[in-house]
Amino acid sequence: MSSPLAMDAQQLAANAAKLHNLVQERVQREQSVTDIAGQFAQAFKGDASRAMQQILDRYLTASEGLRGEEQAIAEKLDQAQKAYTATDSGSAQGISSAMGI
Repeated sequence: MSSPLAMDAQQLAANAAKLHNLVQERVQREQSVTDIAGQFAQAFKGDASRAMQQILDRYLTASEGLRGEEQAIAEKLDQAQKAYTATDSGSAQGISSAMGI
C-alpha cells in the first residue's frame, strides 16, 4: 500500500521564492559582467576585441539559459504548491460537508 501524498506547502512556497530571488540576482550579475566588460573593452583592439565580445556573448547565453531553467523550476514549484493547497483545502471542505461540520 502506498503512502498518501504529503508536502509542506509553506516550505514549497518559500523555496520557490528563493529561486525567484536567484533569478533576479542572476539578472543583476549579468548586467554587472556586461558593465565590467564594457569598461575594459576599449583596451582590446582587433582580434582581441572580437574574442572578448565572443566570450561575453557565450557567458550571457549560458547565464540566460540557466536563468530560464531556474525560472521554470520556480514556476513549477509555485504551481505545485497552489494545486496542492487547493486540493487539500477542497478535500477538507468535502469531508467537513459530508460530516455535517
